[in-house]
Amino acid sequence: MNQTVTLSLTGFVSLVVGGAGGYAYTNSIYAGKHADLTEQIATLQKKVDEYEAATRLEVPSDREALAAIRKLIFFGGVKKVATDQGQKDAVAPGAVCSLTITDKHDLVLPKVLHFVKIDGVWASQN
Repeated sequence: MNQTVTLSLTGFVSLVVGGAGGYAYTNSIYAGKHADLTEQIATLQKKVDEYEAATRLEVPSDREALAAIRKLIFFGGVKKVATDQGQKDAVAPGAVCSLTITDKHDLVLPKVLHFVKIDGVWASQN
């Protein structure tokens, strides 16, 4: 074979081997970075979940609020309760909720009541 062809063939083989080696090296670096980023994402997601659990506001549902109000008012004149919004009470444990109460005569009254959960059961106070 001609010496030029041999050198060209050797150069081509070196180029292919070098390209394959560079590709493998780049993939190993990418795999390492990908694993690090996946671990960081998992750590951040855990922190977000912990923060959301700590700041989650627990307010009574409409049915639970109705049961708490019926315990408070003995004559049973409350027919329906709809909770509009709730926020954490700054002074005492529990939540302050603004709601609308419908009595047995279909009179709709806006109210703001304090609710607290005691042994898994919601209680209300005026």
